[in-house]
Order: sequence, then structure tokens, then C-alpha cells
Amino acid sequence: MGEVAAPVRCKVTPVAVPAFLTAGLKKPDPLEAKVRALLAEIKQRQGYEKQLVAANMACQ
Repeated sequence: MGEVAAPVRCKVTPVAVPAFLTAGLKKPDPLEAKVRALLAEIKQRQGYEKQLVAANMACQ
């Protein structure tokens, strides 16, 4: 008989969700602090997304 491909479960280390900098902002914080936190969070999210894509690619 012919061979049948069986799905294999992919095991990767879970990607930890970082503590995003804007989570700690408060309404009375100065605008400059908010902008700095938002700009830094963009970099955080880009790094986090790269880790997610790498974990996904490991299972391809």
C-alpha cells in the first residue's frame, strides 16, 4: 500500500509577551513621556513580531 503523510505536532518555545511600555502610562503623564513610550513600544512590538514569525517558520 501507499504511504500516508501523518501530521506531526510542532513544538516550539512559546514567545513571551513583553511588558509594553505604554501599559504603564497614566493620563497625567507629560506628552513627551507618552511619545517616548510610544516610539519605544514600536521597537518592542517589531521585536516581538520577529520572534513570533521565527517561531511560526520553525514549524513550516
